[in-house]
Amino acid sequence: MKNFILALVLGIPFYSLGQTSVTADPALQNAVFTNLSNGVILPFGLPLNGPIKLKLPLRNINTNSAIPAGSCKVKIGLGSKMVVSPTFNLVTANTSNKFLWTVANTGGQFQLSGDLIDELPAGYSDTAIFELAGSILGNSTITINFLVTNHNTGIVLSDEDPTNNGTSSLYSVIAAILPVKLTNLYTVKDNCSLQLFFNTENEYNVEKYELQMAKLNDNSFSTVETLPASNSRSYHFNSQGFTTSLDNKIVQLRIKVLDYDGRFYYSDVLTSRVGCKSESDQLILYPNPISSSTNEVHVENKINSFEGVYNISIFDVTGKAVMTNSITVNNNTRFKVNVQQLPAGQYVLRFISKETGKVESIKFIKL
Repeated sequence: MKNFILALVLGIPFYSLGQTSVTADPALQNAVFTNLSNGVILPFGLPLNGPIKLKLPLRNINTNSAIPAGSCKVKIGLGSKMVVSPTFNLVTANTSNKFLWTVANTGGQFQLSGDLIDELPAGYSDTAIFELAGSILGNSTITINFLVTNHNTGIVLSDEDPTNNGTSSLYSVIAAILPVKLTNLYTVKDNCSLQLFFNTENEYNVEKYELQMAKLNDNSFSTVETLPASNSRSYHFNSQGFTTSLDNKIVQLRIKVLDYDGRFYYSDVLTSRVGCKSESDQLILYPNPISSSTNEVHVENKINSFEGVYNISIFDVTGKAVMTNSITVNNNTRFKVNVQQLPAGQYVLRFISKETGKVESIKFIKL
């Protein structure tokens, strides 16, 4: 007890006086790249000249013992395609109160080094943040290690778990981050709900998607729903909040894509009928639901005939195309689609007229 009080008075870290060794657990978590607005950027699409942020969580997992100053170093090899941003001051880096950060060109790549200059308390957790820039087009690897070095300490650190001290990530520096590409964009009526499905490609730096609507032949679009980006590649809006004045009216729909850096893009415009079902709904699919023993379904137009070539696609609930085909219909009000190979689940059947480009979709269930 006297030794503990003396340590407090002298400002000595919380070890027993005379202690020569300690066991703790320096650890890394996976690093992430973001733009300056903190939107997550996938590491295989980093922009040339940046700048971007590298966020590196640093921890002492041991909840009983501190990590002594001078016992560890963090080494961050940036690979051959990245450098520290020339406008970034390492002295201002987060965690600079615990680590002395320096940078050097080592073996053809830049390496960030963090010398532990103050103890890391038991249970410590913080994130080191650096501004980097892609310097050369191409692929490389960033490697990070939290090393036990015991280079400048009187208390020798033993690592409780050496397996959590390293991480690495492949990355690619590209000329520019391309706008997100929306694919498989289509709508489905489901009672009073209108569902809009789409897939994404090049989804880097995207903050959110907005579903926008306007009356037919009127370009005054307004936002009716918003979805956050999640790198899921498949999305859908489920809209029920249309006004009664638009019930069973045909409207224009588009998606606005908003990036973290303020840029935005628009999808192609779709037309669709909104509101609840009415007598005027003319397309039906039967049987629906489909039993497990059913081999085919019928699509029928109650008013007009099908004529020409139609491209048929069936999508599952994630928006993935599970079947594609084409058929030719000669002046008939119905056609058949084989569903024998489909497992139980919910699906959307979409068909596109090759002659007119008109897109129709119907939702169905297989039991």
